[in-house]
Amino acid sequence: MDPDAQKGTPDILRQSNPRRLDWRDAACAALIAIAVLAGASQRVIPGVVGVFDDDAVYSITARAIASGDGYTLTNLPGHPAQTKYPVLYPAFLSLAAMASSSRDEQLVLMQAMTIALSAIGLAMAYLYVVHFRIGHRAAAVGAGLIVASSPNVLFYCCQTLSEMPFLVALVAALWATESRLRSSDSSATRDLACGIALGLPFLCRLAGVAIPVAAVLAMMRRQKSVRFVAAGAAMVMVPWCLWAVFAGSAGHDSILGYHTDYIEWWRNNGSMFVPVENLLKSGVAFPSIAFEAATRWLYGRIDSPQWLLFSVGILPWMVVAVRARKLELLPVTLLAYLALVCFWPWPPDRFLVPILPFLVAMLIETVFQFVSLRTSARAGRLALATTIAMVVSLNGWMVLQYSSVSRQSHYPYFTMPDAPVAWSDYQSAFEWLSQHTRPGEVVAAGLDTMTALYSDRPTIRPFVPHALSLYYGASDPPLGTAGEMDDTLAKYGARYLLLTPLPSYPMEGAFFDLVYAATDETSSILRPVWQSKNDPRFAIFEVAAKPRVP
Repeated sequence: MDPDAQKGTPDILRQSNPRRLDWRDAACAALIAIAVLAGASQRVIPGVVGVFDDDAVYSITARAIASGDGYTLTNLPGHPAQTKYPVLYPAFLSLAAMASSSRDEQLVLMQAMTIALSAIGLAMAYLYVVHFRIGHRAAAVGAGLIVASSPNVLFYCCQTLSEMPFLVALVAALWATESRLRSSDSSATRDLACGIALGLPFLCRLAGVAIPVAAVLAMMRRQKSVRFVAAGAAMVMVPWCLWAVFAGSAGHDSILGYHTDYIEWWRNNGSMFVPVENLLKSGVAFPSIAFEAATRWLYGRIDSPQWLLFSVGILPWMVVAVRARKLELLPVTLLAYLALVCFWPWPPDRFLVPILPFLVAMLIETVFQFVSLRTSARAGRLALATTIAMVVSLNGWMVLQYSSVSRQSHYPYFTMPDAPVAWSDYQSAFEWLSQHTRPGEVVAAGLDTMTALYSDRPTIRPFVPHALSLYYGASDPPLGTAGEMDDTLAKYGARYLLLTPLPSYPMEGAFFDLVYAATDETSSILRPVWQSKNDPRFAIFEVAAKPRVP
């Protein structure tokens, strides 16, 4: 007999019966998926990977898996084990690496696979919202179309980044848990499967640790048996934790540790002010991502619109908090996720991307109910449809603006550039490095993972970014000092340093200042040897074996 049935505990959650999905839901899910594919086709620049750093990391580790090198960072000296990013997404991408021997073909296929996962993930999110009555069909399809037309979200859809694969794993985990919460039948096999599903978001991104924790707490609150659920989650999560502990080799090396060690990063950048700052940043990020065109209009007409944006961006979280009081699974999970994100010393914008369809759907649902109570359901539907159509149209217009500027330079911009770059200049720099170095010789660059991917040379970033200075107003040098950079270059025996623009990176100016401050010193170990004829911001410096004597 089911142990849950023996307890006979009354339901304490809002457990309405799931809504039956029909052909209209299949059509709406397909519409959202098509919108993702259409938007991504405008946003993607095939074969260009590395503009976000992590996208090159995932591609490099996927290629390492496919080539038999194991889960290692072949872009770094010594090829250390990758103990920072979980293996699920790179393992998936490795299928593309196995399908072709050409790097460029591999990268294009990886991008295509990620776009496909993105379309599936947003379609699944729609079905989840409707089936488990998170919102009505209109709210769910409206949220799906808004998110699918967001230029920011579409960037993550078409780069080799884990945000949208994480959404797929998240919906699968939530669906499995919702089904378990509503079922009076239980078996060890079914509970193990539910636990495995709960562990998948963690195996995609470590922030997914919040999902099984919230789900198990929700089950315990309902007095559901969690023994086999927890065992299933542990089967997925514990092996990765053991790998991260025992395969890690960076020690206290800050350069390698940045790529391999989350804990050390948190120790060096954690602050009591980060949670409050990140909560404020999360509020501003919501409208900035979901309604980018309107946000850019505000920034062009108001000196400091952050508080206005925050007042809009906090609304979905207020809805989440109210619904969490009823112990609904999704709101409780979202709050647990937000708490984790707020304590992480990095801007939370990208962490909102996978949960955006849920936040937008719950906000639309609440606004519709509010308007309907004060006017009529018909007026509410009309206002809702008009607003959604306007937002999607503005987002679509922004996507076309991105498409135009990106295709001109063949570079996939994360945000609109102040000074455009040309991908051909990056290619020229990578080719120069390949021709003037031997395999295995170390080079240094700001876009280190991109440089390693296209030059096929181990590459270090000759500094460790200080998040508290870059994003939270601390006064320390954001990238360290010129002397520290010289020491890093000498320690790793870097042959050359590549200086390029870093579009959308807040550390771009600091990196240029750091390099040119170093070259101005009489004892500098940097000597310019190459500069692009088209864009003088692209330059290569030879690293001397030891400082020159003035």
